Order: sequence, then C-alpha cells, then structure tokens
Amino acid sequence: MTWKVLNNSGKVTQNQPTNNEKSYIRFTQNGNGDLNGDYLEVTMSNLQGSDYKGVKLGKIVLTFSNAKHATISTLKNGPMWLDIHSNIVNGMYYNATQSFQTTMNLYDRNGNLIELGNDNSAWIAIKSLNALYWKDGSTRNVEEVRLDSNGTGYKLKGSTVIKHSDGFWYSDETNDNYGISEDRLGKINHIPYGTGWDGNPDLEYMGSTLFNVTGNKVTLTFKNVDTESSTNFKSGADKGMAESAPWVIISTNIMKDSSGIVPPTIKYNHTNVAL
Repeated sequence: MTWKVLNNSGKVTQNQPTNNEKSYIRFTQNGNGDLNGDYLEVTMSNLQGSDYKGVKLGKIVLTFSNAKHATISTLKNGPMWLDIHSNIVNGMYYNATQSFQTTMNLYDRNGNLIELGNDNSAWIAIKSLNALYWKDGSTRNVEEVRLDSNGTGYKLKGSTVIKHSDGFWYSDETNDNYGISEDRLGKINHIPYGTGWDGNPDLEYMGSTLFNVTGNKVTLTFKNVDTESSTNFKSGADKGMAESAPWVIISTNIMKDSSGIVPPTIKYNHTNVAL
C-alpha cells in the first residue's frame, strides 16, 4: 500500500504490528477544521486472487475528500484522523469527523481503468452501520452511508438499515450492543440475536446495506451523527468515552441472509495487500 497526502492537508504514519493482517496507516490532519477537496490518495497493489469478470485487478486507488470536522465539545478542538487497513476487508476507522467522501477506482494489470457494467456484475456491501438512540428516541450516535456515483441501493433482509429521503442509508432504531448493556439507551427490538452481529460473518447483514454499482468509479459519503453527551458509556470497549470512532467496511462479500440477489464474482475482499 502506498499513499500521497494532497494539498498539505496532514501527515501519514505507518503502523506495522506483528500480525500483518492488521497493519494500517493513519492520516492525521493539520489543524482542526474542515478539509475541502481531495486530501489523501491511497493505492493498494500486489492484489492476489482479485478480478472483475475475469479481468485481474492490478490496483485499487482510493481518493478521500471533503471531510467535515466534528462539532461536539469533546472533539471539536482536535484533529480529524483516519485509519486505513492494508487489507481492504478490515475496513477503516475515522474520528473527530462528521462526514467524508471516498472514491474508489479499479485498474487492470496494464493500468487501464475498469468500467463496471450495467449487467448486475458489480456489488458492494457496506457493513458495521451502528446506531444508538436514547430511550426517548433522540439520537446518541448514528453511522450512515450514501452512494454518490452510479448505482442502486438495496435493503437486506433482516437488516435495520434503510434508505432515507436525503439518500443516506442508516438504522432508525438502536442496533448497537450498547442498547443491551446500557439502561439509558434504547433497546434492540428488531434484531433477534441481540449481541454479537458486528463483525460476525453470519450476522453482520443486520447492520449492512448493499449497492449494485456501475461506471468507472464508486463514490461513497460516510457520515457519523454524534450528539453532545455529558454521560459516558458504563461498559463495553468504549467505556469512559462520550463519543464514537466509527469503523466502516467496504466489501464484496455478500451476506447469505440478503434480499435474494445473486452474489457477484468480484473477489478483492479476500486479498492480502503487503504494506
């Protein structure tokens, strides 16, 4: 994986733990305001077992742009940061950020830009779209996604994530595990299994949505709605935190309990990319 910081917007540091599967880079902005335009380009190459309709992928280029800084008191004075895993299936974390846009371009091994056809041959799943609401129904924090390029979104069977009038896909009810561990939060009603869906291959459809994509790029806007909170979480991995650092996944691994659409043949989600 290689990267290029654009418009003097920040810096990148590299994390290389013992387990290469979890290696990642962290982009940290300069200052603490919004980032307008493109600010980071990341290229993933040396792809193994990755193809589109039989055409082997040479590289995936991700361009990040138009990041809006968080405004809640616990985050507004610090810089935004973004973690990007060298294995794309492990997703991204972002913090102190209301929203950002990413555009993905696929290239073959000769450097030619790949055009995704109109024949239902290219699908991506956006996973780990958590939502937390207070008991009165007001928002605690909600993770959202919108497809800004050509394509169509689909609700997955058993998922709480639905499309809204502004084009964003998110859950209207609590689907996060904190809805069980914290009495002051809204309870999980729709999801029968209760806990453990996020990151579980058999249950992750519960917080996911599916896009059939076309054209020579895939552009997505990720959004996190955080609200002021004077009380922290009492339990769980984020104990003591009054804000969230969303984890998002772009994958072509389509869940079994879906809307019945035939899974595609793009396979980059199984790729290990050397950092």
